[in-house]
Amino acid sequence: MQHQPRATTSPKPTTTIGLTRFDKALVLIGAPLIGLLLGWVLPPGSDWISNLPWMPVRGPFNLIASWDARWVPLLLMTVCVVAGLVVALLIFDTVLEIDVDDEQVTFRSGDRHERALRRDVQAVFYDGKQVVLVDPADRELLRGEPERKRAYVEAVFRQYGYPWLDDDPYASQFTRWDPDTVDLPPGANALFAARALAHRKHAEDDLHEFRAALAALDVVVRDAGKTQFWRRSGESMTATRPSVAEVNEAAR
Repeated sequence: MQHQPRATTSPKPTTTIGLTRFDKALVLIGAPLIGLLLGWVLPPGSDWISNLPWMPVRGPFNLIASWDARWVPLLLMTVCVVAGLVVALLIFDTVLEIDVDDEQVTFRSGDRHERALRRDVQAVFYDGKQVVLVDPADRELLRGEPERKRAYVEAVFRQYGYPWLDDDPYASQFTRWDPDTVDLPPGANALFAARALAHRKHAEDDLHEFRAALAALDVVVRDAGKTQFWRRSGESMTATRPSVAEVNEAAR
């Protein structure tokens, strides 16, 4: 009795938008190398650095300058190389990587994994340096700053058939937030105030969490530095939303 060969299905190809191999090699080699050079120049240069009139912190340099041992440069170079490796790993862990295939888009950064299904994506476009995916109700599905050039990012999304827009169709709908804003849903002003505090503290996780909380209220956030802008989204806004075809036609 002959066994029929089992049909196999190959996985759908996925393109990852992130650091190139050259970029990764540059970070992995460059950061420890900078640490090595820093550890080499610190012992002979600490006395000079500590005497600079504009140097705000002199204690560590005075301490290094006071050491008189042959092992000091070797120790500092070792410590700085290890610190460089740690910095490189932190860069790899925090950089945004975008996986694109026929069925979904995944944003990966550290422990955070966010996904948008292809069928839910109404449009993809750039808002400043960030690429944005929105659904048919104008809600943002994903937002992040890719590490590759815009032309490459656009080519990848077009390759998989995602509806790409050359311009942000919502650019004119954003309003600058201030504490006296009255047009927002209940609780939104408190979330914006919390985000403003998170901006001052550079608390990226909190910024992301408060953005998601505002999205649940159908409020979309755009940051320009530490200044926050907002627009409304949701089913009630679809009547005024320009379609993909309309925006592409207007861009021609």
